[in-house]
Amino acid sequence: MPHWRYLYISPRSGGDSQVKGMPRELTSSSSTAIRSTPYPPRTPSRRRNGVSDGPLAPSATAEPLSRFADNPHHRPPPSTPGPSRQSTPGPTAMLDLILKIRRDAQSKVPPTPEADPLDESQTSKQINTRDDNAMLDDIVDAVERAGSCEICTWFMRTPYVLECGHSFCGSCLRTVFERSLLQNLRPLGLDDHDTHDWDECQTIPVDDFGVERLIECVEEHKVEAIDVFTHPCPFCKTAVRRPPPINYALRESLNEAVVSFEGRFSPQWLNSVDTDNGEVNLERLFLTRKTCKKLGMKQLVH
Repeated sequence: MPHWRYLYISPRSGGDSQVKGMPRELTSSSSTAIRSTPYPPRTPSRRRNGVSDGPLAPSATAEPLSRFADNPHHRPPPSTPGPSRQSTPGPTAMLDLILKIRRDAQSKVPPTPEADPLDESQTSKQINTRDDNAMLDDIVDAVERAGSCEICTWFMRTPYVLECGHSFCGSCLRTVFERSLLQNLRPLGLDDHDTHDWDECQTIPVDDFGVERLIECVEEHKVEAIDVFTHPCPFCKTAVRRPPPINYALRESLNEAVVSFEGRFSPQWLNSVDTDNGEVNLERLFLTRKTCKKLGMKQLVH
């Protein structure tokens, strides 16, 4: 007895049914093409728990697969590139996005109508209000995290941004950089002090004259002043050689966020009675261009 090879037969709409175990050309007068290719892969059916939620795979009585070739629902979604680190928004862009989401959410909250026990939509409105409140709480938490100093964990009244992009409150940076300066000066205390007193190269300067005198003492020890006035970032340890400026963009975004919450979030500052609004002078802890020009030094800071 011959062994028949199973082949896929594309039936015509309204054609004769095939006799089981026999080729179609032996049982029907209509000419039906026999495909010599293997059986095509089955189009996955989007069914869950026996209920269809979308187009199903073509059945035996459906039109040929070529009819669905131009249907976008039968095509795989276009591949999109993954997120890039270069496109990651910074703190200011993130806060602007948070404020936009907050304003959109606030505009969608409908006014609270009078309670009507027979109104079934009242329950859904209350659920939506609770969801909006939960979303606003998440936004408040995000603003608090973005505006908190990584050193003292208090909310930054005036953030300062380093060369690496990290921001901290000015009082914390002053403490960290003063400690770093003393560590850089400590090895000089073991050398001979023939031209100056010991404490002159072991003291943090408090004014411009103190900075100039410290630089002179450091050079007498045959040490580059730029190395002494370089400090690491408290977060990523990147070398910082310039006095950090105020991050005005972040400060304005944080202030706008706090005001827009209308008392829902009250930031806690480290010094609530600071008359300088958190602004500090950090130039005496760095080798600035102004100091280099005044002392006739080579421009080491670019």
